[in-house]
Amino acid sequence: MTPQVFRGIGVSPGIAIGRALVIEARRPRAKRETLEPNRLPAEVARLKKALGDARRQIEEVQGRIAREVGVQYGRIFDAHLLILEDRLLAEEAIAYIQSHRVNAEYAVQEVLEPVRQAFSRVEDGYLRERRSDVDDVGDRILRNLLGQRPTIQVERSGETILFAHDLTPSDTATLQRDAVLGVATETGGRTSHSAIMARSLEIPAVVGIENICAQVKNKDTVILDGLEGLVILTPDREVLGHYHARRQHLEYVGRALHKLGSLPAETQDGYRVRVTANIEFPAEL
Repeated sequence: MTPQVFRGIGVSPGIAIGRALVIEARRPRAKRETLEPNRLPAEVARLKKALGDARRQIEEVQGRIAREVGVQYGRIFDAHLLILEDRLLAEEAIAYIQSHRVNAEYAVQEVLEPVRQAFSRVEDGYLRERRSDVDDVGDRILRNLLGQRPTIQVERSGETILFAHDLTPSDTATLQRDAVLGVATETGGRTSHSAIMARSLEIPAVVGIENICAQVKNKDTVILDGLEGLVILTPDREVLGHYHARRQHLEYVGRALHKLGSLPAETQDGYRVRVTANIEFPAEL
């Protein structure tokens, strides 16, 4: 079978060779339920509890990431806490429940939708990527209200390359480096928080591969090149051999560079080199 090559955006370097697992991550959706007036106080209480639970869950994820990969990466979830703590979210959702006499799930969904659409229309790529943070927080609240829990089941630990339409920052943060070899998604960009999480966990990742989930089947042999932004399906023996050798070379180079990391940035004749960069946002690093 001829290898199929798909090009996307490499957002986390490294080469992964493994078996595909296609994740059908469906966002929670709420149905409208009209309530009797005497049920509204209890519904507001449900909403407040779901918001409090969401805060604790985000803080738990943030703490784990800070311990395991660094405080700077845990700060990604500061944005989620800011969204959650915005008084307008709680106040508008409560007002929607009371004025429309509807369930809390539906109120949260309707209040957040204009925010999502506003981010989608932003021209700046970095700011547009922040819609995924709004989605992540909104989905967490909805799951708390609906009694759902997000789960990504990896059957072949240490052999799996995940394929999904999209992964939220929370989804990515739950991945274990020793279980998942690589990640490929149909959406996303270099500055998305999911991409930053993949880099922090040192999981090779390629995003923005249109319609890739329809092309790959579970347990297909796959090569993912996070440096070049490539995904290769059903590679033949020659292609596999090439990428095995390339992966070994990159691992060797990485170990060699790691030994130099603590040395001063200076030439052999003692000239100290200062490295600077002009960026707008810390995430661009």
